[in-house]
Amino acid sequence: APNLKNIAHSFMIIEQTDIDWYMGGLIPILFFILGGAVSLSMGYLSQRFSRKNLLLASVLMGEIPCLLTAYSTSYTEFVVFRTLCGFGLGGIFPLLFSVLGDYFSPKSRAVASAWISLAMGLGIGVGQLAGGILGDKDPINGWRTSFIVMAVPSFFFAGIYALFCKEPIRGRAEKEFA
Repeated sequence: APNLKNIAHSFMIIEQTDIDWYMGGLIPILFFILGGAVSLSMGYLSQRFSRKNLLLASVLMGEIPCLLTAYSTSYTEFVVFRTLCGFGLGGIFPLLFSVLGDYFSPKSRAVASAWISLAMGLGIGVGQLAGGILGDKDPINGWRTSFIVMAVPSFFFAGIYALFCKEPIRGRAEKEFA
């Protein structure tokens, strides 16, 4: 968000009303509405397939386009990459909370959920802060650097999850299944 004007100018969108619509209106609509559709499908898919693999696929589905956003050469490419990033984000939420229910007992689930919510909020805040700082330092290409800086750590953490975490057993934290 702190770089919307810089991004728009990179794609020769100069008029403020056009910036507002093309950057602040159209992209969030596609990002969140289409991402929300993916959320609905992930609920179904999580009942049929490995949630660990779905979680990893969602991270990659969001972070590969996030990284590629930095290399957008046109507004159309930018829109496509941001929309695809929304697919990944939309897919991750139902999976996170499904897995959360298996890793934590009902007694500690609310606290674990609060930590996830805090991490999400911090992620948004850190992303906005980094984007603003990098965009301010380099108004021409700083926005591109911010997408790289935000995407790269996700690949590292996805790798750790893939290597060291096991598929959670459904209902493992429920005393009825113990």
